[in-house]
Amino acid sequence: MINNFYSATGAVGDIRISSDQIMNDGSERLEWVSKSGGYSGVSFFETRGDDNSTFMMLTSWWMGSADQATIDTINNAIASYRIP
Repeated sequence: MINNFYSATGAVGDIRISSDQIMNDGSERLEWVSKSGGYSGVSFFETRGDDNSTFMMLTSWWMGSADQATIDTINNAIASYRIP
C-alpha cells in the first residue's frame, strides 16, 4: 500500500520498511525509505469504530536532506495527534 502511494517510480521494492511497531493505542507505525526518491516517511495505520470498519492511514514524509529541526517539527506534530 505504501509503495503504491509514495513510491517515486512505482517499482516493486522502491519503498523499504525500516521499522514496524504496534503502538499503545493499537495502531501500527511503519517507518520507511524510498531508495530511488531520496525521501523517508512514517505511516500509521489503524481501524476505528465498534466494528473496526473504518480504516485510517496517516503519513508524514520528508526529503533525505531534511535538517534535524525539520525532523523534530514533524515528530512533534505526530506526537500531538490524538484520537478524537
